[in-house]
Amino acid sequence: MPELPKDPDAILAAAAPYYDFNDPAMKPWHMKATYQMYDEKDHATAQGTYEYWWASPAVQRSSWSRNGASSTVWHTADGNLATLNSGEPLSPVENRLQYAFLRTLPKLKSEDTSAFHTILGEAKFGQHKLPCIFVLPPLHKGASPATSDPSVLLSLYPAYCFDPHLPALRFTSVMGHEATQFNNIVGFQNKFLAKEIVFADGQRKQLSATVDSVELIDGADAVFTPAHEAVVSQGVPSSVKVNIVPGKLIKRVEPDYPQDAQDAHVTGVVALRVTIGKDGAVSHIHVISSPMPSLAAAAERAVAQWRYTPFQIDEKPVEMEMTINVVFGRF
Repeated sequence: MPELPKDPDAILAAAAPYYDFNDPAMKPWHMKATYQMYDEKDHATAQGTYEYWWASPAVQRSSWSRNGASSTVWHTADGNLATLNSGEPLSPVENRLQYAFLRTLPKLKSEDTSAFHTILGEAKFGQHKLPCIFVLPPLHKGASPATSDPSVLLSLYPAYCFDPHLPALRFTSVMGHEATQFNNIVGFQNKFLAKEIVFADGQRKQLSATVDSVELIDGADAVFTPAHEAVVSQGVPSSVKVNIVPGKLIKRVEPDYPQDAQDAHVTGVVALRVTIGKDGAVSHIHVISSPMPSLAAAAERAVAQWRYTPFQIDEKPVEMEMTINVVFGRF
């Protein structure tokens, strides 16, 4: 097993083969996982089952099932997509399950500093420190692990954190929300598979999932044949696996630093719960926590002017709730 490199791009390059779950060299396989969803007060709500079958890069099946909802998607050898849904639609966090278990790693080119800048630092998770790749905008091109607070970086920018000893992904986040933990990493067919996954939005746990079984199967199994009542869409590429597209921040207004907070030398993070509309505008802003009232007000004024590309499900814009962390103090 290779050691973890010291360069951000080299880490991603070393890890990429272990996350290619469409590798033609793989043998047909099946995975079954159970998941638990949580409400805004961290109370357990709905439970469900997620299953995935893979026969080849062109032929796969995914199924979600819980009380009140079920969804199955088949990718067939002729390039078609067949779906069978009943009950209420799956929530966005349920749709994220497949991408989390079977994710591919991004190809970041840190030399393209007009788009972003990558740095390698460390972030603490409980008693453990993990090496993390942080993706920063050109404004912070000069930032380095020595001059940047990892907790600030995690709250503001995309991050990919790895096991200290091997190129296995342990944590990802997008600007302080859509955080994903990957635990109990095992090797399967020369890949890294997380047998435990936890989704969080800010500090709130949204979903936890555990792999119950993973096994080799017969690629000619009837499970890969769509049900006769399934709806077939022709000409859909078989590589399309995930039908949720997260919004991207395209306009960021920095908050004013209130004079009373400066005089009192108060720094910290204001956590806001917001709704991103179908047009990408921010609304329904609620303060979750703040070091002082004036910082909360300044954060609300700034975030109200932020804009995102719309979140999409099945290529349709949707409203999305999320947590935004606004940091006051030295970067």
